Amino acid sequence: MPQFIDTRMRPIEKPADVPIHWRVGVYAIIVNDAGEILFVTPHWSPSQLEIPGGGVEEGEEMLAALRREVAEETGLTISLESDEPHFTRELFYYSDFTGKYYHQIMLVYLAKPAGPCTDLLDREGQAEIISTAWVSVTGGIPEHCHGFSRPFIERYRTSRQSR
Repeated sequence: MPQFIDTRMRPIEKPADVPIHWRVGVYAIIVNDAGEILFVTPHWSPSQLEIPGGGVEEGEEMLAALRREVAEETGLTISLESDEPHFTRELFYYSDFTGKYYHQIMLVYLAKPAGPCTDLLDREGQAEIISTAWVSVTGGIPEHCHGFSRPFIERYRTSRQSR
């Protein structure tokens, strides 16, 4: 049995009689002209920063899902560096939000805003995302970067430093 974690990255035991739900998630590391990364603060973790993205719906193409999720969470239209994911990760977790256990394949793409960054949505009163923020990671990853996003940001920083 794989090790499950909760949304706070703590190990959690899955009861044997509870089903595991499959999920494909698509996410974007969106970098602006200043080299800052766009983070969102989700309602389920109001003190944490995450990269925007979410689940692929049944019958939806992955890149369409990515663009939909980014637009829903941030208001931005994005331009992808590649149609292939830059990073991938397999994750087993329990969602406090849905009350379900998931086996998720995470696909992370590199992107930039396709239009003006002034298009960011005003998040006040939104259910899923509390706020958005452009954050520089040149001096390090913010301490409050959530564990789901942190490995991708670390790999992104390493890949950019080696160029």
